[in-house]
Amino acid sequence: MTDEYDSRLIGPAQASAFRSSDQIHEDVVELIRMNDVIHPKDIDVSVENGIVTLRGRVDSEAAVNEAGQVAREVIGVTKVRNELEAAA
Repeated sequence: MTDEYDSRLIGPAQASAFRSSDQIHEDVVELIRMNDVIHPKDIDVSVENGIVTLRGRVDSEAAVNEAGQVAREVIGVTKVRNELEAAA
């Protein structure tokens, strides 16, 4: 399942010009780690030019959706590619 979010659909994302990929990565990882729904075990987060890609496995479809939503909330994120898979 690939869930893509594109900020152009909801408005400008100028904040990505002021935040580095490393800063965005740190915030996404921290928010995922703090979230009780996600239970991160095998999540790989990569960021390039404001585009966040999430890969790996989580416990449930709810965790897949929550991780994507958490990533979208980080300032500077322009797009999320949610490639997480829920464990069967």
